[in-house]
Amino acid sequence: LKLFKVPLILLPFAVWFIIATFTSTTATENVRPFDPAALYVKQTLPVTLPGDMALMPDGPSLYVLQRLSSGVESALVIIDTTTYQTQTIPLGFGMALGLDFMPDGSKLFVAISKGSGDITSTGSNRIVAINPANGSTIATIPTGSTNPHGPTQVAVSPNAEDAYVTNRGPHLVHVVDTATNTLGSTFTIQYVPIALAFSPDGSRVYTVNRFTNDVAAINTTNNSLITKISLSLAPSVSENSIAITSDGTRAFVTSSGSANIAVLDINPNSPTYHQQVGTLTTTGNALNRVIVTPDDHYAFVVSQGTDE
Repeated sequence: LKLFKVPLILLPFAVWFIIATFTSTTATENVRPFDPAALYVKQTLPVTLPGDMALMPDGPSLYVLQRLSSGVESALVIIDTTTYQTQTIPLGFGMALGLDFMPDGSKLFVAISKGSGDITSTGSNRIVAINPANGSTIATIPTGSTNPHGPTQVAVSPNAEDAYVTNRGPHLVHVVDTATNTLGSTFTIQYVPIALAFSPDGSRVYTVNRFTNDVAAINTTNNSLITKISLSLAPSVSENSIAITSDGTRAFVTSSGSANIAVLDINPNSPTYHQQVGTLTTTGNALNRVIVTPDDHYAFVVSQGTDE
């Protein structure tokens, strides 16, 4: 495994670029040839207090959640990646923490919490469905909880029928019907769920649980717990602390208290299914967001603790 620091646009720190090939039969991450000089900063845009972000599927725009200077209001910044022109859409009071697109890009779901950390707003815990074409609100979906620590992240299922939302304060996961923009069901996760990600076939969703140092595997057919995967590290409090490879064999979970990334086997045909099978080590600290490229060859990891 080789690590290179490369700059990341829109964030005030660089990221560690992990060079790895992920195989479906072993836990070995093999080094892939890579030239870090091939990456460079193409454009820097001023976005105050940026948060989660996502590219519109097959589209030219980047959508960035932003906490406004008041500290208790949020906005959605839409950036044209061709012209770098920006548009800001106010989201009102509350902390917009996570977002995800429908696979066809027709709708964007945003998780908004009443509070975050020591800050509490007069806003409500809610999920907002947005029309990406013009930034207008299609629907506002209340989560029903007044706990200041509310919704953190959204993941739309691969079949686009449901959007799963973690709600850390009351230890819940909400399931939103994406056709009607209403809450379809809610189930309890007794582990303070922060982040989540689907297996590529949509049969399972994995939640990263803050205080129990584990990942819960959920059967999406009936939203029942399959198992808990114990971690050898304390997972990051980031809403983006888990990433799954497109072949559905590996999950990666970042750590908030170390330079390590847990490697989980999530291949149902493997003898080590639903176990941590390795650890990747960087020279960073307080690792944050992790993203795996669509070809499963590379991963980007933010080291917030060392501003890298």
